[in-house]
Amino acid sequence: MTHSDADEAKEDQFGVFINKRPLKDYAKTALEKIEDKSVSLEKPVKVVIAGTLGTGKDGKTIVLKDPKPVRAKGDPVNDPAMEKFVQDAILAVGDAGWFGYLDKLKVKNVVITVEQNDANFIASVISDQPSENYAKQVASGLNTMIAIGASAAKGDEQTFLNLAKTTAEGKTFILNFEIPKPLVQELVLRKLTEEKEKQNKPNSTALVAPNNKNTAEK
Repeated sequence: MTHSDADEAKEDQFGVFINKRPLKDYAKTALEKIEDKSVSLEKPVKVVIAGTLGTGKDGKTIVLKDPKPVRAKGDPVNDPAMEKFVQDAILAVGDAGWFGYLDKLKVKNVVITVEQNDANFIASVISDQPSENYAKQVASGLNTMIAIGASAAKGDEQTFLNLAKTTAEGKTFILNFEIPKPLVQELVLRKLTEEKEKQNKPNSTALVAPNNKNTAEK
């Protein structure tokens, strides 16, 4: 096994499997890009990706399959580095299994939009449902899961979950986050830095492992 048990997909209270590894890997490269200034979090961006939810290679995690960028005629031209930065973030969230909550509500096709303008950061997931009533059921079901998750979460995770809004417009289910730009930049930098620090800790202890005879013999 290459990674620790913490990096394997683990089942939560809702029966959703989450694998932390994709976001850990993303955090490492993302912070490097910010630090070497190849990506600027100040720049406006709009990225839209459509895909289908399905079981990943591990047979447990629900991932975003066949993700495809979508562009509308009036969409602004993105800075290429920032566009890839956001696309990679969406794919990492998908690979980690976070869309598994929607799969529990039988949502299959999704369109994910991440947009940043001068004032706000907006992320949304929309999905057309068979009927208006079912769209309302999905919104209600996800809202319940978010409320339960927020009550158990702390810090940034709780802040983020409390900003989530689920609605239904006709047959379309909508999950929406809208966060002031300075707040989301602060949150992103803090989480990426925390992740980097976590990854550096095992490396320092690993240096002493060869001196342990029992470890070497295993």
